[in-house]
Amino acid sequence: MKNRTPGKVSKSSRVPLNRLKQILPMRKYTLFLYAVGLAVTFGLGYLVAPSATKHSPTQPEKLQVNTEVTEAARIRCAPGPWGDLEYVPITLEAPEHLLPLQAMMENPTKWFFKNFTLVELTRFLEEQDLTRSQKDQLLSPSAHENLTDGILVTPSVEILTSISRNARERIFRRIASVPENGGYFTFVRTKSLDERFQRGGVSSETVELFRNMSCEYGKYLIFSGMPHILSTMGTNEERIRFIKVLTQQKSLLVRLRITPTSDIDSLVSYWDKMGVAPDVKALLNAMSAVQGGVTIDLVKLLPPLATGRIYTFPKRHEPKIGSVKRDCHWTAFNFFSDPLDDGYSDPLYIEKKFKEEYVPVTDAPRYGDLIFLTRPDDSIIHSAIYLADNITFTKNGDTAIHPWMFSTLEELMDQYSFMVEPNQKLVAKYFRNKNH
Repeated sequence: MKNRTPGKVSKSSRVPLNRLKQILPMRKYTLFLYAVGLAVTFGLGYLVAPSATKHSPTQPEKLQVNTEVTEAARIRCAPGPWGDLEYVPITLEAPEHLLPLQAMMENPTKWFFKNFTLVELTRFLEEQDLTRSQKDQLLSPSAHENLTDGILVTPSVEILTSISRNARERIFRRIASVPENGGYFTFVRTKSLDERFQRGGVSSETVELFRNMSCEYGKYLIFSGMPHILSTMGTNEERIRFIKVLTQQKSLLVRLRITPTSDIDSLVSYWDKMGVAPDVKALLNAMSAVQGGVTIDLVKLLPPLATGRIYTFPKRHEPKIGSVKRDCHWTAFNFFSDPLDDGYSDPLYIEKKFKEEYVPVTDAPRYGDLIFLTRPDDSIIHSAIYLADNITFTKNGDTAIHPWMFSTLEELMDQYSFMVEPNQKLVAKYFRNKNH
């Protein structure tokens, strides 16, 4: 088993309330996903969600798991008031029937140049390594639409597949992190990418086209043109294999080890917030009597939102954009809520509650603290809940292919790094509910 040493925690500071209005909206089919390289099976005793024997459209999508893993795959957290925690990295993959294949094929690719005028767009394109024909295509009246806050461009297949690497990189870097472009760009982690494509059964022709239509951005490839690349595949089976590789997400299975020498009172003080974990003390006391010690799934100590949704995908018929967005912000602010408050899908409601109930964390973060990942200008990119050491509870986006899951803070920072310029860094800021 590997041991983790404590890392530095950045000093938190208040996020201006007007920045809360910049919480990023997520389009219905946003692919703010990345492919991950480590696929491991679940550790003995790590079965944390019951297997679904039959799909129900009204129930969260559960994962079926294997329960064998080597001791070396387990990582022990740094010591702290949370007790003796260990975790196993795993890879989550959306069930096939949740993949919005038809929408991905039918919705044409758009590029939104936010706050650009037509004159500014013309000047920007003139500076790029594009042919005269390509510039004319992008500026053609049939290819762009003037909106109140920018220019919406519909690139042709020729543009998507044939522009120079330099032009692609400069255009993508300029517009890929704009929230309105979320549904048209896919950020794919480059580590072991060829291996993942090969393991997923993706053809070499598709991999070559994907790379030609992408550009590098730090640890990621940025890809745009999903409808076109899917159209080049002969069957839906091929398309699904390709999408599955792109939509894998790295998560964790987390357990708490209890032994006869464990300080049960301290563990209860840390984990039993607001009485939402029923009979925590009785359970831990019973476990501490077992000679040699035992482990418990961390999820069993968490509130109903986490226990009911961890490692699951949204119900097929849950409300979508336009009513309730069950995204990272809804999840983080609802963590201790019972019943759940769908008002947290509204940025104005979040702003009000944040102002009334939260204060900056001035000491070490603790279980239940709210984490904001922010840009250097304090605009908010992502919300999560701090659990212990470097472990968080999160949901990345509001679509059916984003599960609720555990993640390390480092992994979240890495994943959302594409939302800032390559020379900038994300900042994790911590806030605590005054009632906790």
